[in-house]
Amino acid sequence: MTNYFSRLQAQELALAKKIFEVSHDVALTGSQTTYFQIKTVTTAPMILHLEVSSSDQPCKLTVLENPTVTLGTTAITPYNMYRLSTNQAVTLFYSNPTSISGGTAINTHIITAGKGGSAVSAESGVWILKKNTSYVLKVEQLSNQATTIAFNIVFAEEYGSAP
Repeated sequence: MTNYFSRLQAQELALAKKIFEVSHDVALTGSQTTYFQIKTVTTAPMILHLEVSSSDQPCKLTVLENPTVTLGTTAITPYNMYRLSTNQAVTLFYSNPTSISGGTAINTHIITAGKGGSAVSAESGVWILKKNTSYVLKVEQLSNQATTIAFNIVFAEEYGSAP
């Protein structure tokens, strides 16, 4: 893969059919916690963009690495952003993992929505996840009012030499 000033370019990854997007939303009624799971396998996916938004109420996002977790049963399909490609991601995503405990909190964000206004917590720094590891995005609703949470992740697989 070529690079520009020693940086991989997202357009190159897209043209190489190696960039994917996954999104999911969930409605919360108030003072709830929801979880979104990433399960890596034999590749170390590179997260290019992570975004979690709330439609109406403030929330706290915590990213947990390697917690004890029972895999979710509802798989969420990532889509290749090169829509002419049949390449499929090997990284797995689930909306409803259970029995979550422990793990290392590697990232925390506050989503500051409120009084009918939405807010987004977004990070476009690159994270290269560990192989064969579970990650859980835990979103805690910080109010007792209804809101909708949306997850959006852009990631690449097979992007070059992985650690």
